[in-house]
Amino acid sequence: MNQTEDRKQNLQDLFDSKNALELTRRAAISTQNRREVWRRAGARCEQRLTSGERCSRTHLLQVDHRIPVAWGGGNELSNLQLLCSTHNRVKSDRLPGEY
Repeated sequence: MNQTEDRKQNLQDLFDSKNALELTRRAAISTQNRREVWRRAGARCEQRLTSGERCSRTHLLQVDHRIPVAWGGGNELSNLQLLCSTHNRVKSDRLPGEY
């Protein structure tokens, strides 16, 4: 099985293991947690570049789940990070562990 087939199978297994309605329900990230993520990140993207430095972007920032909600991640601070829209989009195209 190649990587794409593995990804499709993992997603299918996840869907099969949960009620479809349950997958669409999602608690909102609290305002308090959003503010804390922004404060902790210094209003700057937290993604590390290949050079080891942090991304310098300070605009189009989004609170992101390190472990996606669909994979069992929650809204606790340890699972939240601040990413620029570019890094969030790149991350969303990959499974956990691929980024």
